[in-house]
Amino acid sequence: MQSYTSRHITYPSDILPGISGLAREVHNLTGARYLAGIWDGHPDTFIRSLLWRVSDGWIAGHKKPANAADNGSPTWSWASIQAEIAQNTLETFRISQPGVDPEFFLKEVKLASSNPFGQVRGGGKLGVVGYVHTYTGPETFATFRERRKAERIAKSIKDYCGEGSHIAINEDSYDVSVDHYNDAATIPADAGDEDLEVDLDIPNKSYNWSAGKHVLLFMCRWAGEPKPDFGVEQEFLVLRRVGSLRAVKGEKGRRDVFVRVGIAEARGPDLLDITVQEGWERKRMFLV
Repeated sequence: MQSYTSRHITYPSDILPGISGLAREVHNLTGARYLAGIWDGHPDTFIRSLLWRVSDGWIAGHKKPANAADNGSPTWSWASIQAEIAQNTLETFRISQPGVDPEFFLKEVKLASSNPFGQVRGGGKLGVVGYVHTYTGPETFATFRERRKAERIAKSIKDYCGEGSHIAINEDSYDVSVDHYNDAATIPADAGDEDLEVDLDIPNKSYNWSAGKHVLLFMCRWAGEPKPDFGVEQEFLVLRRVGSLRAVKGEKGRRDVFVRVGIAEARGPDLLDITVQEGWERKRMFLV
């Protein structure tokens, strides 16, 4: 897919039809359902497919900016963007978190023809129940870094070093204990700066964050091994609210509707706590 999307396809309406034959072959081999370029097979495959990003090579190579394809594809499909698209194809494992991981209750696209592997016209819709947090732009993660900083650093020292261990700050070594970090006022200003690294992929580099209400949708935790001690990453979709739709049959009321703006990836020894106490809300909504 990365090679295919790097080829400057002349007509955006050809993006999905151009690989429809290959998509049909993959479906015949795997039985996975195809949704505008996204594979709905094993839950790990589906979530991984939704976490596509603009390739680093596209950015570093000073190629033309990524553009919306405006070809009828839903925003959660990579086919909605004209750019070289990459996905996480490394040997990674999803760490299951029942009650925290998102659950999908609706998956549909509106096809332009009877070919389920061809062009989409009129978008598509995903119904999801997941944890969301208000997002005001990249500075949101700076706020996460400071939140409960004393508690997180104390826990990190205790878990990885033991009480009374030495840690390096500004190339000097201090003999510290867990208790030393129980009060935020005692924490050196630069302590813990590297405990949360965040990569953002927002295809529209001039995106206006004041354009509407944004949220982070927690998607998963990945790791390089099934039971990791370190190297764990969290993945989020960055979404913008665009309105509401009637709930699905059998439910009452309306659900908020969001479009995909990009993704965020967080890594470090002390990741975000996806809890109500930390400002996260379990929400039922639609992605279009």
